[in-house]
Amino acid sequence: MKSNTIDAIVLEWSLTGGDIPVSKYTLIYDGDFSQDVRCPVEYCTHEVDYLDACKVYEFKLIPHFEDGVDGKASTTSANTVEKIPGEPTNPSASSSSSGILVTWQAPKENPNCVNKYIVCARIKGELENVCQETDGLTLMMEDIQLCSTYVITIHASTPMEQMGPETSTETTTAEGVPGIPENVVVALTTQTMITITYDDPKTNPRCVEEFGVIYGEITNTIKREDSLRSNGQHEHTISPLDACTNYSIGVYGVSPSEKKGPTAVEYAATEDTEPLPLHFIIVDPKGTDSIDVTWPGDPTNKCADSLTVCWTDHIHPVEFCEDIFDSDIIDGGGTFTITDLLPCSNYEVSITAHSPTGLGSPIISNWTFTDDVEPGPVENLQVVTADINQISISYDPPSEQAQCIKEYDTRVINLDEGGNINLEDEHFVVGIDESHNELDACTNYALHVRTVTRTGLVSDWSIVETKTGDALPSEPRNLQLHESTETSLDLYWFQPEFNKRCATMYRMSWKSVDGSKSTDIEVSPPLPFEVTHTLEDLKPCTEYDISVTAVSDTAGESAPVTLKASTVGCDL
Repeated sequence: MKSNTIDAIVLEWSLTGGDIPVSKYTLIYDGDFSQDVRCPVEYCTHEVDYLDACKVYEFKLIPHFEDGVDGKASTTSANTVEKIPGEPTNPSASSSSSGILVTWQAPKENPNCVNKYIVCARIKGELENVCQETDGLTLMMEDIQLCSTYVITIHASTPMEQMGPETSTETTTAEGVPGIPENVVVALTTQTMITITYDDPKTNPRCVEEFGVIYGEITNTIKREDSLRSNGQHEHTISPLDACTNYSIGVYGVSPSEKKGPTAVEYAATEDTEPLPLHFIIVDPKGTDSIDVTWPGDPTNKCADSLTVCWTDHIHPVEFCEDIFDSDIIDGGGTFTITDLLPCSNYEVSITAHSPTGLGSPIISNWTFTDDVEPGPVENLQVVTADINQISISYDPPSEQAQCIKEYDTRVINLDEGGNINLEDEHFVVGIDESHNELDACTNYALHVRTVTRTGLVSDWSIVETKTGDALPSEPRNLQLHESTETSLDLYWFQPEFNKRCATMYRMSWKSVDGSKSTDIEVSPPLPFEVTHTLEDLKPCTEYDISVTAVSDTAGESAPVTLKASTVGCDL
């Protein structure tokens, strides 16, 4: 085979040896289809078209020679390429206790292209799909929910995972026994009642018509009470009950035909066991050294008669606590002020309710910061290293109120460019060493560092100055002749592009037929952007080769910039 498409296959062959020419070939395929092919040359190709997609074809080629003798037949096989199949036909679904039996028939379009079928089921009105694959025309889908209407979709897929359009059908599963209710929780207890909440069972939740509740004291005969589902609510309140008593509570689902599911059991107590926790607490800073703690009242928390308020700053390994004995703080809520705190500090505050016998409730907590104070400046700011393009500094945090520091604000200022800010940077407090890169060589810098609090209060700047190291400058730029006389050449050029401040001197050399000379031209800060120099005592009407290099104090001499220039006076 040479190539193939959806509906065609191109064959190729060659016939070598023999002296008798070929009259024609007979090509037989797909059982009994045949074609005569004439090809008088040694290498031949032939396209067989109008074929079915995704189908394997067997080919037999018989040569017929001009002397009337048939040659030996050659065979090969090839397939057409994929084409997306159509939708499966005649879908059907029926449910039983074993699952949902889904059946269908092959697509009418491109059935040969089907490698497998993808069957998906979802409960009507929901989005979650459960999918399975098969290469047959039937599938039993297990692990289904009873009392549910399922939407079944079927796709045909090719070997290359190309899916055709879907077909769908619906079926309703049979009634079953509800599963055990989930998440049975005691939502509220008082001295006379218990409220429980619960969720639908995971197994057969749609088979629940109502819920039943049984309850009783753990040591006595269990009493019974039935509860219908009401407006989709999943809760039940049991009353009147005895105060401070342990109860066992069971919840079960009931189907429309009165089939009862298994019971979920939860325990609760109305007596002096663990008090209920506070609903929430509110903490607000009251200046730099105090925090107001407020909580709401809860008249139903009958077993709580005192509160313990505790606080810690998560820095010092100590927790402070204070007990509050006041019956009104439980029913009506209250406020407590914590004093003698550190400024700028994150305090976690927790409250535990206690029963008369000292049993504690779950802890409820919240946190806040005391107000900030202006931070002190960094200490011991110094330059660690000053390289060609990098400056490293170190410093210590303030010796007082160090907890107020959230970050450090650093600014690198180029003093040789009129105090322009070269870099603004903020650093979270992870260390006290900084390196600043991509700076200019031979340049004076001032590094300003200050401390910043959480709310943006800042300290005074601490400042250190230094100069980056020497580096080889690039060549001077754009050497030009400004004016020529009989005995002089007035020249100018511009600073190097790179490491320009390292060029503290320029070396000018010139030569003519009479010889060569050089001179050093010193420059001092502020270094000029444009440099001028006049060569004097020259000969009239003479051409000179002139070069200029930039020279640093320690790094050496740059590459030259060159110019040819001539004095005037050739008409004399």
